[in-house]
Amino acid sequence: MYDNDDDDVVEIIEGTGEILEDKSETGRIRPWNKHKKYNTILANLYDKALDIDPTLMSPARLRSITDCGEALIYGETAEKKRKLVLASFCRDRLCSMCNWRKSLKLYQQVGAIVELVETWQPTRYLFVTLTIRNVNGQELSDAINRLNKGFTRLINGTQHHAKSKNFRKYLLGYMKSIEITYNRRTDTYHPHIHAIIAVRPSYFKYGYLTKIDWAEMWGDAMNVDYAPSIDVQAISPAEQKKAVAEIAKYPIKSADVLEIDDEEQAVDAIITLRKAMHGRRLVTYGGQFRDAAKQLKLKDVEEADLVHIDEDEAGEHYVVKYLFTWRPKIGMYIC
Repeated sequence: MYDNDDDDVVEIIEGTGEILEDKSETGRIRPWNKHKKYNTILANLYDKALDIDPTLMSPARLRSITDCGEALIYGETAEKKRKLVLASFCRDRLCSMCNWRKSLKLYQQVGAIVELVETWQPTRYLFVTLTIRNVNGQELSDAINRLNKGFTRLINGTQHHAKSKNFRKYLLGYMKSIEITYNRRTDTYHPHIHAIIAVRPSYFKYGYLTKIDWAEMWGDAMNVDYAPSIDVQAISPAEQKKAVAEIAKYPIKSADVLEIDDEEQAVDAIITLRKAMHGRRLVTYGGQFRDAAKQLKLKDVEEADLVHIDEDEAGEHYVVKYLFTWRPKIGMYIC
């Protein structure tokens, strides 16, 4: 069996019985098996969801989710270094496999953005979580719209709160992500915003805002009659590039839905989540983060290459390749 994605034809080896053990640069074993198991659960739930709502997706789309990560081809260099070189990913918003790969890609992208931004001027970072009260499934889509509009008022100057106006003097840029968690006990959804906000270092001396200040600003931006829960953490200057990139990892987590024992409830939840997230950009950049992403020519994480996570991987020369396929009966990838 041969593959032609390199300049030279490279033999692809299969049938050795080797169990996949893919290690990161830090030596951690990458959790392929766990994510493929979650992907299988998702595909089964979607299959049942189509009996309820046939417009949810096409049969071909369901097939792509079912087949996500079924086969993985690894290239091996002369130095016995292995990297993933070919795989098919479905990119579904609730796919644990794809969201894990997106998180790795986002980690690399944000690390590069921070590195570039810090060559422009000294920068510090805040990690901010902005929430609203839980909503039911029928309210979820509208709640996400309101969150996005509230964040725009908070950051882009359309909010006239005095402390908010003063804060914008120190604002350099941001990365914003929407996360939605599900409460299986109350059958409600918790959409909220995670934001990494880049500020001038002088913010901590002249423009510092307390948690109470942030709560007032956010409540005003959202125009709610209650005090919304928020969290604000200053990221330490020591090793802040790595810390910022780690925080930035892709926010969509589907385990709280896929682990529901009640199948009917799980099916209803994934229908609600899929419809609410359809066509939305869940991760966005603003200010100098957006400028840096453009200069670096970074693709939106929803469209980025999920095979070659590191930018230099595509330049490797491989002397042999190995095909690992998913074996559902034993829950492992085997060559």
